[in-house]
Amino acid sequence: MSLSLEDKHPFDRGVQAIIATVYSMTALFAIVGNLTVIIILIFGNRSRSDLTTFLVNLAVSDLGMALFCIPFTFTQAMLGDWVFGEFMCTFVLFTQVLMVSVSIFTNMTIGIDRYLAVKYPLRRRLSKRKAGVVLSIVWVVSFALASVQFAVARLSENFTEHKDCNEIWPDSSYRLGYTVFMFLSAYFLPLGALSVSYYCIGKSLWEYTTPGNPDEVRDQLQLESKRRVIKMLVAVVVVFALCWLPLHLWALILDAKPDLLLLVKTETHERVYYGVFFTCHWLAMSNSFSNPIIYGFLNENFRADLKLLCRRCKRGGSLRSQSSYRRDRGTRYHTTSMRSSTISRGSSVQRDRNNSWRQEHSRHLGGGQEIELRGDERKSNMMVQTGYLLHSQTDEILQVNEEAL
Repeated sequence: MSLSLEDKHPFDRGVQAIIATVYSMTALFAIVGNLTVIIILIFGNRSRSDLTTFLVNLAVSDLGMALFCIPFTFTQAMLGDWVFGEFMCTFVLFTQVLMVSVSIFTNMTIGIDRYLAVKYPLRRRLSKRKAGVVLSIVWVVSFALASVQFAVARLSENFTEHKDCNEIWPDSSYRLGYTVFMFLSAYFLPLGALSVSYYCIGKSLWEYTTPGNPDEVRDQLQLESKRRVIKMLVAVVVVFALCWLPLHLWALILDAKPDLLLLVKTETHERVYYGVFFTCHWLAMSNSFSNPIIYGFLNENFRADLKLLCRRCKRGGSLRSQSSYRRDRGTRYHTTSMRSSTISRGSSVQRDRNNSWRQEHSRHLGGGQEIELRGDERKSNMMVQTGYLLHSQTDEILQVNEEAL
């Protein structure tokens, strides 16, 4: 699929300036946003979680998209000529596929990890070592998909005698097969995994009811938290689907019906052709700055660390200071203490009720029956404590998903 233009550009200077501004701002937002996410996640205190490794990897891949996908493709399309040399042609196309694949597969991995965290709340979460193994697999698979570019990415002359950096396949069927395979592996599979994972998460959280007596204030707070988490889950899936679907459809249509390019004859046809291309390409590239917004800037703890970083930079200090560490540690200790006291209060209330019930009825029962009652009491206390533990775990997962997604 050639991206070159005629010597006479179909867009006037004003439209070219608008396109250049939009792409420049997109690259700027993606670079600044992902660099900020990387710095905050590495040096921040409050925004660190078990997803930190995955989110840093996602930010690195999105940063690579901003550096290698946006400037080079846009420049070739606007100039109608590849001006960066033959080596950069192969390197850029390889890096583009690599970074896009890593970003998409990391996004899918985050969704699966969140599903497992909600499905099995008492199970230990991924350690840094296991997370590193998972991300290594992501990079290896992405490298394998991108390595095809070493064989097909070449410079060629277009009909205006300018240079094109494009995929040169021995037959059009090979090109179509690769495009279909990339659509299935880099869009359909990740979108399906995200949709199923986040649907199961939303369904589990929405159907969960807190054990014990109803509490209007507590139940209302949990309902609001559930709504925020579910809205975030829907936003992740919708943004991913809308950003990448147009470009995949564009490539599939042109590779399946290459004769459609012969219909682009007049200047009006060219405007439509390149207008559709720039729209599809920009939507895909916009995913590189939407991920930092969804996973970073919408997170309250992330914003708190960002404000702290700005204050520290003005004072010439570091983000991870001793005082902020003590404050963060104290906050975690206070939260843990509240959960422990909640479990204790719940079990104490239930124990008092059981004692009153046992004393009331033991007057009419023999010793063996009273011993049996005490056994039932212990079982009841265990059930209450288990219920409050699950309630605490669910609250924690609600918080983790709301902060991390």
